[in-house]
Amino acid sequence: MRKIFELLPEGRENAISRRDLMTITGLNDRELRKTIAAERRAGALILSSTDSEHNGYFRPASADELRRFVASMTRRGKATFAAVAAARKALKQIEAEQEGKADERAETRKATGRNDLL
Repeated sequence: MRKIFELLPEGRENAISRRDLMTITGLNDRELRKTIAAERRAGALILSSTDSEHNGYFRPASADELRRFVASMTRRGKATFAAVAAARKALKQIEAEQEGKADERAETRKATGRNDLL
């Protein structure tokens, strides 16, 4: 199978929608996204745009297009890391509460001499 990068036109104004790429490649949505991600990790400059006029994937035709893509991906990355940080904070609080409850139960068992208390 040809690489996705090879199928893409240059320039945002020529972007190919994900639906059209699915038709061209025969891949389902998940497979297509995974393939694009793998090609990007390998260094392929597969850009994407979500604006209503030029929604889809393309190769960069200018430094400006590449700049916009970098800015967009940076914003997405920051939003993702913020969500992860919030989840980690919540997890630490939950684990601390659970540890505190376990300590309380252990103290109660010790004080009462009852091992049946959970």
